[in-house]
Amino acid sequence: MARRTERGAGADERTAAAWAAYPQTVLELYTEPRARIDLRAEIDETGRRALRSLGWPEMAVLTPANPCGEPRPAAENARRLTGLEQRLADAGIRFVRVDGHAPDGSHCEPCVGIATSREDALALARELEQLALFHWDGASFWLLGAAGPYSGVVERLPQPPVAAG
Repeated sequence: MARRTERGAGADERTAAAWAAYPQTVLELYTEPRARIDLRAEIDETGRRALRSLGWPEMAVLTPANPCGEPRPAAENARRLTGLEQRLADAGIRFVRVDGHAPDGSHCEPCVGIATSREDALALARELEQLALFHWDGASFWLLGAAGPYSGVVERLPQPPVAAG
């Protein structure tokens, strides 16, 4: 079995660009009231209050859309989201709708926030052929590589600022 020696080794340009965009995500939780969590910054009290209101010790945020990072038609992504929501409901797994936005609004993916462990979330993301997911551990969000060249990569969000040099 080949072993990756550096983060993202072998990633094509699209996959590398997708990975670079994940830490820039703004999450919109369909809670009451709705909450926006900008993963580029430490979570403010409003975001923490929204997360606490769910009553979950941890949460994964993932999408069934665009498997393997390949853009799919909107109708297919909508079917995949509906299917995942039905599957979670049938299994009695608590979830909330979440949208993951680019900061400028140029891209949005429909997601779900799921009351689940990191390990179970990674297994589901791999089944859904997703490159990555976000995991809330009760204190911080983490970017977790699920498949492809970033599988196994774990990064705390927000990322530290890049030092000027």
